[in-house]
Amino acid sequence: MNKKSFIVLSLVGVSLFALLLWYYFANTEEVEKTIDVGYTGKARQNSFLAVQRYAEELDYFIESRAVFPLDDLNEYDTILVSIKSLPTNTAKLRIIKDWVRNGGTLVTGFSKVNNPADLAYISAEIKDFLGISSLEFIDDLKDEMETTEIPFRDKTYTISSYEKLTLKARGYGSRSLDKNGRFVYGAKNYNHGQIWLIRNLEIFENQHIGIHNNIDFLNSILNEMSSSVLIVYRSYSPSIWSWLWVHARLTIFLSILFIVLWLMTMSKRFGPVLPVPYLGSRKIMEHVEVMGQYLWAGGHTKELVDDLRKRVFDRVKRTNSSLLKEPKEKFYLELSKQCGESIEDVSLAMNEAQDMSKPELFYKAIKTLKRIKDSL
Repeated sequence: MNKKSFIVLSLVGVSLFALLLWYYFANTEEVEKTIDVGYTGKARQNSFLAVQRYAEELDYFIESRAVFPLDDLNEYDTILVSIKSLPTNTAKLRIIKDWVRNGGTLVTGFSKVNNPADLAYISAEIKDFLGISSLEFIDDLKDEMETTEIPFRDKTYTISSYEKLTLKARGYGSRSLDKNGRFVYGAKNYNHGQIWLIRNLEIFENQHIGIHNNIDFLNSILNEMSSSVLIVYRSYSPSIWSWLWVHARLTIFLSILFIVLWLMTMSKRFGPVLPVPYLGSRKIMEHVEVMGQYLWAGGHTKELVDDLRKRVFDRVKRTNSSLLKEPKEKFYLELSKQCGESIEDVSLAMNEAQDMSKPELFYKAIKTLKRIKDSL
């Protein structure tokens, strides 16, 4: 390729590339999409982060923890926590009870209740502590937030209400009901402390705090309390056995029953293992018997008979070698006369081509050969 041709091809290539660029920008347009990926960072971990930031602006001393600091509860006057985050351990729950009894204020309620199984982890001891006498998840109602107007002090607030959950609580002198007469929130004294029970604690979570008058209702509650607040935001995680007992109780029962029946079927004995009695060393005939059983099981019956037959021929050679030169019929007849067995049995025993795989033939041949050997 000469220099002129190279220049022409280069110009054509550049022209084509420029034409493709023009076509691309002339026939395409830039589109921007906004995708909501949900909360990230601290807001993803702490569903009450917005409450914490709001309370900090009001000069409250507020902290958030993933779990209960049971050894440091006396540093706080108020605790905001979901019922699902309350410990089911009796000893740990007793510490929280004592803290409330000595003047603490517990603000709690239900959040993220999507099915009846989410209520199964709430122990009877927690229900008794909070005064919950009835708790029901109504699955046939619509799955969405409703609005409820509730009076608090001298004002009326419009807050979110979760219609699928209904409860009855005792001992709450100050309480509010929705339009259907169901419990929304209540407050009661617990010795020197207080318990605030809110049916739908999700109204204080990040995604709902800005809806309706939820934040104003929160502000009114905070004004009722001291300025030292603790938020526990992580739900209590039940043990694997608790989860299985709630969701797979029948499966566990059937699995245990199957294992027990299988063990009873496969087990060869029951009771303690008995000591093995000492039988002493084997005698020579026991070794012979075991070797014979081994050869018989391996199909080596010919070897067993041939050895005895060879001994018979050796005995005949020593005692009357002239018989070996006689025809087989005469030879078998002489042996039959000496041992007292029939000529048919002698012929069967002395015939090397005879199949001895059948037990009855093998027994008869061995017996006959032994009688012949002993008679010679």
